[in-house]
Order: sequence, then C-alpha cells, then structure tokens
Amino acid sequence: MAGVLMYATSGDVERWIGAPPPEKTEALIRRASVMVGVATRMARYATTPAGMPVDPDIVDALRDATTAQVAAWHTAGIDATSEEVTARVAKTSLDGASLDYDTRAADEKTLALRTTLCDEARDILDLAGLLGGHPWVK
Repeated sequence: MAGVLMYATSGDVERWIGAPPPEKTEALIRRASVMVGVATRMARYATTPAGMPVDPDIVDALRDATTAQVAAWHTAGIDATSEEVTARVAKTSLDGASLDYDTRAADEKTLALRTTLCDEARDILDLAGLLGGHPWVK
C-alpha cells in the first residue's frame, strides 16, 4: 500500500492558525490529508510520480483545505486522532471548589467534524474545481 500523501506541514498549520500548532500536528495533518484525498478522489489533474499534483494552484488548494481542517479541529478542541470525546475544563474555582466544562466537544456538529470536512475546507476544494469529479486537466 502506498503511503499517505501529506498535503501540508506543521509550518503551514502554524501560519494558518497564527499560533503554535496543536499537539499531534503530524497525525492531524495525516488524518486531514486522507480526508482531503478522499473528497478529491474523482478530480483529475497531472501528478508527479509520487502522486502529488504538478499544478501549484492545486497544491495550494489541497494544502489550504488540509490546514483549514486541522484548524477547525484545533478551534473545536477535537483530537481527530482519538476516538475519545472529552470536554475541556472551561472555568475552575479554588475556594468554591467548582469546575465548569466546555461541552462543545459533545454537540452534534462538533462530533460530525471528527469525520467530515469542515465547511471552509470543502469550499476551498470546491472553488479549486476539485470536488464532484470536475475535470481539471491543463
């Protein structure tokens, strides 16, 4: 079986989110790259022998969609490399011994984000003509 094509780097993710990349960035990029690859499997474009696109516009679109997906996971507090869904601590109090959780990780839309491309990633791919089997051959 061929290796996974990695459409982005941790540096790309850092530039996209404007902050240090999240933990497990390489694994998140791998997962997002697979999702982008599946979404664009019907697109036609010239590739290198390694399977990467030749056209820089396509390279950019695949990279941007991948980084947008990782950023969406980061913003939602999702570790897409794990099956666990955990709520993050949102507020604590020492004297009152209270602890509040951020339950965004448990809502339906956030759960769907674990396995489906975010809207921004899909829009990037669609604008590049890479969704729906659009032929893109120069």
